[in-house]
Amino acid sequence: MTSANGAGYNFLNAASALNANDVWSVGSWSNASGYDQTLVEHWDGTSWTLVPSLNIGSLHNDLNGVVAISTNDVWAVGTYTTTVPPMGYAPNTNAVAMHWNGTSWGWFLLKPYPSNLFAEINAVTAISSTDVWAVGRYWSAGYLPFVEHWDGTSWTPTLIANPGPSDNNLFAVSAWSSTDVWAVGLTTPSGFTVRQGFAEHWNGIGWSWITTPNTATGDNAMFGVNALEAGHAVGVGFGNFVSGTTPRQSAAWDIITPGTSTVTVLGSGLGTGTNLLQGVSRFGSGLQAVGYSRSTPTAPYQTLAFPANWDSAGHALTWGAVGATANPGALDSVFFATAALSPQAFWATGFTDASTTTATQTLTELYCAHVSITGPAPTYVGAPFSLTVTAQNPNTTTATGYRGTVHFTSSDPAAVMPPDYTFTAGDAGMHVFTGVVLNTTGVITITASDPVTSFVLGTGTFTVTCRGVCPGPGGVAGARDATQGPAGTAGSRVANQSAASTAGPRRPMLALGGALSGAASAPAIGLAPAGAGTAAASTAQPAASAIAAAPSDAQAAIAVSHPEPPVTVRDGDMMAASRSEAIQHENSPGYLPLVLIPLAIISMTLVVFRRRMNRRLIGHTRP
Repeated sequence: MTSANGAGYNFLNAASALNANDVWSVGSWSNASGYDQTLVEHWDGTSWTLVPSLNIGSLHNDLNGVVAISTNDVWAVGTYTTTVPPMGYAPNTNAVAMHWNGTSWGWFLLKPYPSNLFAEINAVTAISSTDVWAVGRYWSAGYLPFVEHWDGTSWTPTLIANPGPSDNNLFAVSAWSSTDVWAVGLTTPSGFTVRQGFAEHWNGIGWSWITTPNTATGDNAMFGVNALEAGHAVGVGFGNFVSGTTPRQSAAWDIITPGTSTVTVLGSGLGTGTNLLQGVSRFGSGLQAVGYSRSTPTAPYQTLAFPANWDSAGHALTWGAVGATANPGALDSVFFATAALSPQAFWATGFTDASTTTATQTLTELYCAHVSITGPAPTYVGAPFSLTVTAQNPNTTTATGYRGTVHFTSSDPAAVMPPDYTFTAGDAGMHVFTGVVLNTTGVITITASDPVTSFVLGTGTFTVTCRGVCPGPGGVAGARDATQGPAGTAGSRVANQSAASTAGPRRPMLALGGALSGAASAPAIGLAPAGAGTAAASTAQPAASAIAAAPSDAQAAIAVSHPEPPVTVRDGDMMAASRSEAIQHENSPGYLPLVLIPLAIISMTLVVFRRRMNRRLIGHTRP
């Protein structure tokens, strides 16, 4: 990812992330006079930009560590040079802590003793705004470990155990709680001729030296640490280094108190050159350790990353094979630090050389796992099917250690999606989801994303069709006739449309014989029109009844297409039917019920009714 740079040489030594859209990284750049100047960069979810920062004096200023507590509460730590020493002597440097309040920086001098001529701070961590720890080293007849604590008001040096008389340095610090803090580095214990990695632990009262193992031969050192749980941390660095014989090899320490710590060499098979780990970060079950390697003793440095999975239930950390990283070119590219965004997303920062003629530039890389979604083709409306979701590394290999959560969305608003699911060790990076239903035709997308980091996602595309002819819109009856009513209302029963939002009038029933009043004894017969494949039947009803009932919901799907035509009743040569008045139509729209009986029965029934009514009209009565 493109990142900002100052002039001259640029390095990013540390990183800290609040969330996917709020990440900080610090280091240094060199001015025209050749002096290092503080470098602060911020990621806002879209780009890395320079944040103006402080420099104390006119000489070297370097930032080595950073921790973001909130957007308006960020600490950066490092050193500044006070004097230029004579040739061959180390410079006089002071340790410094700088604080960002959301608008500007302030700074604090950190000194173990008032007369101390050399002190440096390499790393910082925070439990809260009033509980911050910074670690490094100072000089007093040898290099000794240096720890400072911020209580919300001031920085105070804290006594710490010295595992050796000299050559002690603390490179990293990580806190589990206010009573459980880890610091790691290197030391040369009394009687030893090689340097050893060492760990210090704060229990809320004091610091104690924790015995850690070392690789089989040569020098060891720990450059990064991460607190896994109470009394348990992981440290990373190198081991097995014998100058001129064996190159440094990446190593990881499982540090426990109380208990027995262990060390694992991770650098086997990376070539004949140096490889080592500089930093480590974790989010939940996902962990990454980063650094650099050389394929041969003289080859360019290349970025290096090892993934691991933390099983909090089993209290076990399992390292994977060397991970995928990107190198901008064939020259040097190095990771110094990493910051976790989620179990599947990590930033790594450092430097890179674009060419042999240009100065080093900042290097920022984003490791982002993704998921792939596969399913059946074609897919049918309303038909349940299964999705297979596979977590993948950036190089598309299956991420068997994926422990993230996936959340499903679809471009089909009526789709039935699986609930959120968190992958387990048994999934080995792949899980099948059943009961998925799409209810809209066309090209539909289904997306699975991580709720913590939304850019960890994958999308599947599905063409959805119907089995056979697609039905009309669900729950909507077909039109009643060719004349459409206003939007949102049923079509009218007659050609003359009623006012908007009012159903059209029902076709008046025919009164056979004399005028009908509200209590007339002669029945009225509602005749349904003839139509293709439809028929209606009427039967004699008690006095003052009309066969014109509104339909039920089940009947609403059957539409009457046309209004009833005028009917003339004849019996032989006699016409005895006349219309006297219309029966008032109902205010609400309705359908004439269609009784599904054979056409022959309908015809016979109508003939019988006609004959009965005509006989009454001419004075005949039935025996």
